[in-house]
Amino acid sequence: MSRGLFMAIIIATFAMSAHAEDSKPVRISGSTSVANSVVQPHHVEIEKAAGLTIVVSPNSSGAGVTDLLAGNTDIAMISSDLNDLLTKMSNVVAAYKTDPNQLRSFDLGTAKVEFIVNQSNLVKKITAGQLKAIYLGELTNWKDVGGSAAEIMPFSEGRFGAMRTMVEHELLGGKALSDLVSEVSEAPQVAIMVARKSNGIGFISSTTPPLLRTGTVTIETDANIAQHLVLVTKGDPTPEVMRVIVAIAAHK
Repeated sequence: MSRGLFMAIIIATFAMSAHAEDSKPVRISGSTSVANSVVQPHHVEIEKAAGLTIVVSPNSSGAGVTDLLAGNTDIAMISSDLNDLLTKMSNVVAAYKTDPNQLRSFDLGTAKVEFIVNQSNLVKKITAGQLKAIYLGELTNWKDVGGSAAEIMPFSEGRFGAMRTMVEHELLGGKALSDLVSEVSEAPQVAIMVARKSNGIGFISSTTPPLLRTGTVTIETDANIAQHLVLVTKGDPTPEVMRVIVAIAAHK
């Protein structure tokens, strides 16, 4: 190998290394439904296709949007209609002095909201009307839906959770959950609490991995609530962020 060719290889290698060091990871946070169904299972492939490192922080749709408005993430993952979520988060949006029209959304498809009970529960089927009454605090005992005489313990993710937004919008007709409903900070914790409480009931995404469903069963119901799986950016995405979005969409 000639000295000139050798030096050219050294320079090219150094330049590629420097470029890789200069490239910041693309930060993604928000909905566990989007993370569990698309991003995390294909993490390596997405990075390879985009040619960039991604850092994924699954928390909740509301947390993802808050991170986006605060400049703490590049892409927010949400699993509800963006406008419905922004309406619920209007105080947060105002606090960050953000025009909602600045936000750009990229659709990834849909999932389904499922209702779960403890695996020991005798009730395996429940109507949408009964679910509505439970989450409004109007129906409080399992005996009223064909189960044993025991207090119903409903669980939900936090106020800005996307599934909760969809349940309130689609199932409760726009009403808020009853104060009798116990809140957890993140959606996957709903299944954990229902598994611990024999009288528990909760809602989770159809994208929830089997491991996180341990100790629970999905209850049959005529309630049909869809989740919208969406990526959101503040303003038009940079070329780097757009490459990540395209790579994620390719694995939806």
